[in-house]
Amino acid sequence: MSRIKHSLPLTVAFAVALPCAAASAKPPDQPQPSTPTTGRQTPGTGTHTPGTGTTTPTPPTGTTTPATDDLTDEEIISYLEVYNDVGLDNNRKNRKSMKDKRVKKFAETRIKHANGAKKRLTTMRTRNKFKPKRSGDVTNYETTVVEAYKDLDNTKKGREFDAAYIDDEIEVMTNMVDTIDRVLLPNVDLPELRDELNTVRTEVNGDIQEARKIRDNLREQQPVT
Repeated sequence: MSRIKHSLPLTVAFAVALPCAAASAKPPDQPQPSTPTTGRQTPGTGTHTPGTGTTTPTPPTGTTTPATDDLTDEEIISYLEVYNDVGLDNNRKNRKSMKDKRVKKFAETRIKHANGAKKRLTTMRTRNKFKPKRSGDVTNYETTVVEAYKDLDNTKKGREFDAAYIDDEIEVMTNMVDTIDRVLLPNVDLPELRDELNTVRTEVNGDIQEARKIRDNLREQQPVT
């Protein structure tokens, strides 16, 4: 009996200790799950589509996504015609004001390329019975190209004019390549027109490289005193 009397406190101690140990080993309360969202994300982080597990990233600040919805092949041809026609007029009008032989030769090349593209586009319009279509986007593009050349009207003839002309051409041609890549190619349907866009893109890129070489050389020349 004495042993039992002495062992009872130990049993009670273990009984008390076990719940305490279990309580100390229990992980901390986990946060309760938040209310399911409807797919909307914090502004600037993208848009999540419910049930797909994918998120469409938001374009970085400072970039502009062109409005290309429902752009037709007729409108695409109009973009190319604006580039050709405005560039053709500019180069024809300003040839007499150029001094450097390479600048004059470059202008002749631009005229040749514009005339060739114009013939191809006319044939394509006739073959596919495309009617001229000038949307607001095409008109805005034309305004941008025309504005790029306006500084030549008040530029002194000679070396200063040559440098300004080349700078303007590089700006217009670079804009054309960007427009082809971001606006026209993603929306073209007719395979023949897609081939024409790639032809023009290659041609314009070659002209850009040549224009940059001429610009670098003009900058290296000593100014006329």
